[in-house]
Amino acid sequence: MHVSDIPGLRQWQRAIAPATVLSRAEAQLVEAGFTLFDRIDHAQAAKSAGLFLPFCVVLIFGRPSGGTELMRVAPTLAIDLPSKMLIYERESNISLVAVTELAYTAQRHGLRSDRYLAEVRAFDHKVSTIVTNILMDTN
Repeated sequence: MHVSDIPGLRQWQRAIAPATVLSRAEAQLVEAGFTLFDRIDHAQAAKSAGLFLPFCVVLIFGRPSGGTELMRVAPTLAIDLPSKMLIYERESNISLVAVTELAYTAQRHGLRSDRYLAEVRAFDHKVSTIVTNILMDTN
C-alpha cells in the first residue's frame, strides 16, 4: 500500500474513489486537531482552462501551535509550511495519497535540534496513521 521512490515523500495507494478519500481526509484531519487552511483542486483549475487533469486535490493543513515554533527556529521552513496532502487518481478509482515527510523538510531547512525533530517525527507518524485509517476505512 505504501509506494514512493521520491526522497521525503510518503505515498500510499488503494482501490477507492478519490472523492471518498478526500472527504475522509478532511474529516479525519479536523478530528485529529489539525487546521485545514485550504483545498486546491488542480483538476477543476485545469477544466476552467479547457484542459483535462484527473482528480488531483491538495489539502493544506497543519497545527499553528507547532509550526510557528518550528519557523521561529528555522525561518525558511515557512516556504514549505503548512503541510500538504495530495490526493490524486491514476486509474479509475485508484487513489494515491502523498505527503511530504516533515522530518525530511525540517532537516532540509537545517533543523537539527533533537527536541524539535522528535516533535516533527511524531507529527509524521500521526499523519501516516491518519492516511492509513482513511484508506482502510470500509464505511
